[in-house]
Amino acid sequence: MIPTAPPPRRAPRLLRLVPSYPAALEGASADEESPVWYPHRLGNMVLLAGKRRSAFPAQCFVGPNYCCMSLTFALLIVPNFFFLRNVALPVHLAALVLGSISALLVLGAFTFVACSDPGVVFKHPHAKDEDLLREGYVMCDICQLPRPKGAQHCYDCNVCVEDLDHHCPWTGKCIGKRTIVLFRVFLGLLAAHLLFVIILTLVQTFRGKSLL
Repeated sequence: MIPTAPPPRRAPRLLRLVPSYPAALEGASADEESPVWYPHRLGNMVLLAGKRRSAFPAQCFVGPNYCCMSLTFALLIVPNFFFLRNVALPVHLAALVLGSISALLVLGAFTFVACSDPGVVFKHPHAKDEDLLREGYVMCDICQLPRPKGAQHCYDCNVCVEDLDHHCPWTGKCIGKRTIVLFRVFLGLLAAHLLFVIILTLVQTFRGKSLL
């Protein structure tokens, strides 16, 4: 038997309340520089505001796993607050400053990943589908759009994404061409910050200080 692709997942109930954005997927608007000032849904993703082909802060683009994304924000903010207050500050003012900078860098990198377009494939505003297919594009059976080589359909986000790496629920959506570098930067900063937190916590523990 020939394996069949899984059906795309439906958007979460809250996202289904957001109107779809046919201009983005069907190429009704060729002006990609014009910002959007109210939410539009693309597949299972939502462009809250900003330009289509850009990145945060010029746009705010969230995916179907917005609950996991919100949880990740909470896990980055709340524990860091208690770490800076109960661990870094008692060690030294310099530790507090370094810890604050490190935490802000991690939070900023994650925000860029979570709120930027991962590389959604839109309909080309000028070229015809037949011309793109002759150039090596492949027609997506689900989106009904020609997609460039390397692009794949994400069944969670229900859109085609250029150079799709994986779907990451913790960032709320896919990691693709436009966010893969930011994602790796985020992971590197997070690893360095966790190392800083572990070292400083061990210092406080060996000094016999209470962490509460």
